[in-house]
Amino acid sequence: MSFLKGYLPTYFSSKWSFAQFRIPNAWTKCSVAFDQRHPNTITIVCMDKRFYHCEFDPVKGGDMVPGVYHENFMDL
Repeated sequence: MSFLKGYLPTYFSSKWSFAQFRIPNAWTKCSVAFDQRHPNTITIVCMDKRFYHCEFDPVKGGDMVPGVYHENFMDL
């Protein structure tokens, strides 16, 4: 992505981010989306049937707090 450096804001070329959540055993592919119904939250759905709903502090940032976690959400 270095060829886009001149076209994108500096945030996208930074090594730092505002809030983080690390998925345990992250060998599987996951999709992430912001949740419009709940501000400051993201939803993560993984191919291995894991589901996370995490919240972040909009002022401090840092580590996200996992709120909802399901191991086999397809079985719900």
